[in-house]
Amino acid sequence: MNVDHRAEVALRPWPGSSFRKSVVVTDLVLSQLGDLFRIGLIVALVVTMRRTASVTGRFIPLVLGVVFVAVMLPATMPNASSSSGDAILAGLISNSIILAVVLACAEVIARVRR
Repeated sequence: MNVDHRAEVALRPWPGSSFRKSVVVTDLVLSQLGDLFRIGLIVALVVTMRRTASVTGRFIPLVLGVVFVAVMLPATMPNASSSSGDAILAGLISNSIILAVVLACAEVIARVRR
């Protein structure tokens, strides 16, 4: 039986590669997506944005809130298994995903109320 090992070799990390780093960031994103404190902060951000949208707008407060949460949580609760840069990058990704879901839910709720 002829087995092609090229795909297996392509996935094998080499010294100095970013393969391990991408796995760490992926693990961090997945763990942060289930963080209830992070989800609660994003929900509070959306509620505040909807109440103050006429004065402050929508886009800038959301972007600043996502960045604030992504930086604040790793700074106040450091994780020894990952660097701060990786935790902040993963926080930006996971916060954006959570924000998209919360915004969609808020829009559905607003449409049902009308």
